[in-house]
Amino acid sequence: MIGADMKRITTAAAATAAATALALSVAAPVAAATGPVFWSFPDGFSYHHDNPAMGCHTVADFGEEPTERFTNATDSLVYVNAAPKCLAASPVPVSPGASTNLPVMSYYVTR
Repeated sequence: MIGADMKRITTAAAATAAATALALSVAAPVAAATGPVFWSFPDGFSYHHDNPAMGCHTVADFGEEPTERFTNATDSLVYVNAAPKCLAASPVPVSPGASTNLPVMSYYVTR
C-alpha cells in the first residue's frame, strides 16, 4: 500500500512541475513590436514581417540589392541600416508610421 501512495505522490509532483514549467514559459514572451514592417525592392518584389522581435533583421545580404522603400507600421522605433546584419556605422531612425526611400539591407527593432 505504501508503494501505491508513493507512486501517486510522485505522479502528482511530476504533473505539478510540468504545469509550472509550462506556465513560466508562456509568462515570459520575447519582446516584439506590434504591427508589420514592409519593404520593397527595385525588381518589384515586396515583403513584410509581422510583429518583428527586438533585434536585428537582415533583408538583403552582401552582394544583394538593397530595398528601395521601407515602411515601419509597428508601434516601435526602427533603425534602418545600409549594411546587412546592422553593421553600418550610421543607422537611420524610422518612427512608427513613417517610411524611407533610403537603401536598406537590415533593420533593428528597439522593442
